Amino acid sequence: MRSDPWPGPWQELENAGWLLHTPAETETQRQAIAAQLLDATVLTQVPGRNSRAHAADAALRLTCCPALREMPPLDQLTGLALATHLSPGALDGVIEAERLGRVCALAPDGLPAALDRLVDMQVARR
Repeated sequence: MRSDPWPGPWQELENAGWLLHTPAETETQRQAIAAQLLDATVLTQVPGRNSRAHAADAALRLTCCPALREMPPLDQLTGLALATHLSPGALDGVIEAERLGRVCALAPDGLPAALDRLVDMQVARR
């Protein structure tokens, strides 16, 4: 998984219980970040080709959105999760709030605030 070398996003995922940062043992390993995934369901998921292509397309399109790039990592992840639940070419999609919160490792009370920030930055709409 590629991410910014800045430790903030990694620490957020670790604090949310999604991964465990493993210490580096050699100089080469210190230049990279190693982590162990703690969510067993992530390891057993096998999305189909169309699902992977749709998710990759959404991720690439969102990385081009300047407003989203300025947002905190969890808000970026929430925007990406919302985009991957849209049908190709559609503007509307459906995902349950509980599932969205779980996918994004958001506390139940953090989801409404993240969604409001996405709407305020015009990355999402109500």
